[in-house]
Formats: sequence, C-alpha cells, structure tokens
Amino acid sequence: MKFIVIHVLWFSSWCLLNLGWIPGIEPFDPFPFFLLSLAVSVEVSFLTIFLLMNQNSMNRQAEQRSHLELQVNILAEQEATQTLQMIRRISEHLGVEVEDLNTEQRELEKKTDVHELHTRIKDTLPDK
Repeated sequence: MKFIVIHVLWFSSWCLLNLGWIPGIEPFDPFPFFLLSLAVSVEVSFLTIFLLMNQNSMNRQAEQRSHLELQVNILAEQEATQTLQMIRRISEHLGVEVEDLNTEQRELEKKTDVHELHTRIKDTLPDK
C-alpha cells in the first residue's frame, strides 16, 4: 500500500507542477509529459526484472521442496513395506493363520524400485 500511495503522490505532484497551475513555477515537462513517460517506462523495466528474479527464486525453492517431499515419501513407503513384511513374519512365527494374500497385498510387501517407478510416471505424464 505504501508503494501505491508514494506513486499517487509522485504522479499527482508531477502533473500539478507541469500543468502550470501553480503560479511562479514554470513547467519543465509540459503535457503530454514525455519525461514522466520515460521515467515510468524505466521503472516498469526494473520492476519486471525484479519480479522475474523473485519468481525464479520461488520456482527453485518449490523444486527443492518437491524433491524433499519425494525423498520423504520414498522413505515412508520403504518403512511401510518393512512393517508389512515384519507383521507377516510375526504372524507366521506365532502361527496366526492369515487369509491368503491377494495380489495387491503381495505387491505392497515388495520393495519399490524407484527407477521403475520414475519410468512409469514419466511415461504417463503428458509431454509439455
């Protein structure tokens, strides 16, 4: 909000000074305010550069967060797989009868191949 207020005051002052409405002050940039247009154009260029730099930085941070989330998810999946395997072994050791494992349960107990998963995801994602 401070940025907007400063700009409104700046442009209002510029226009008042250069419209000749204030007695004793000679306009230095008469209407249509070419110097003001030049200053605004330069400011827009710099603001655009700063905005793009900030956006670039935010994209890098988002990529790092995504990579970290992927690593955490892979670790969580490995832990879940090991937990399922331990529960099956404990059940077998204690002689607890477990209903026949269906295909999905067997798949969950298998170690996930990260490279194969990456290839599968890459193949299903649409090309840019």
